[in-house]
Amino acid sequence: MNSFLQNYFRRFWENGLLFFPFFIGYAETHYRLKFFKPRYYQKFPEVIADVPIRVVKKITRSLPILIIIKDADLFPVVL
Repeated sequence: MNSFLQNYFRRFWENGLLFFPFFIGYAETHYRLKFFKPRYYQKFPEVIADVPIRVVKKITRSLPILIIIKDADLFPVVL
């Protein structure tokens, strides 16, 4: 088992270095470094809304909606 793990990590290390630039290149739209501003940076918060599936399947009087606003402290919004 020990040799299997050593082989696995050795292959990952050798092959993982080939894909390393892709991992560094990935970032969310609101992530940026102090001195480097990416071209896809947006000055808007990320808004995620979700409705449970039970609302679609069953008729109810209440409508529970989950709203998550990421970076709302940096970019205030009015709902």
